[in-house]
Amino acid sequence: MDPFTAVSFAATILAFVDFSWGLAKGTYEVYQSATGQTVENVHINDVISDLRSVSEDLDGTPSGDSKHEKALRRLAAECSELSAELMALLKKLKRSEKKNSVWGSLRVKWASIRKAADVESILDRLREYRSEIMLRLSLMLKYCYPDCRQLLVRCRWLTHW
Repeated sequence: MDPFTAVSFAATILAFVDFSWGLAKGTYEVYQSATGQTVENVHINDVISDLRSVSEDLDGTPSGDSKHEKALRRLAAECSELSAELMALLKKLKRSEKKNSVWGSLRVKWASIRKAADVESILDRLREYRSEIMLRLSLMLKYCYPDCRQLLVRCRWLTHW
């Protein structure tokens, strides 16, 4: 066997061992979990639940006339829809409550690995919505509510004094 083939073979074996270790470790994590999910998915679910709640609150605010308020409500509605989509996906990546088996945990971890790209894609889009919402809120504070802005500047000045 020539050296390049041997190195390639060794790298393939290491990649397989690394993947297998991650799968076994994740299966054990799901098996031990009270929620039947990976720790990462539980964290994502908590953050997205909060983001969805905030975006629903923003979407339900009284209508304003400024373009920033209209854009904020639109962004909040889209963010809420996308959050619901991600929460539905995460719900599918959960072990059945009926039985706490190793095979069920393995299925959850395998599905989590397969859907990781989908979850990450939705998270990236939600990050974009979050930054747009923050931008719109800043613009609203600057242009729509100048009295509040002046009050915040005064409060900031007092805290630094």
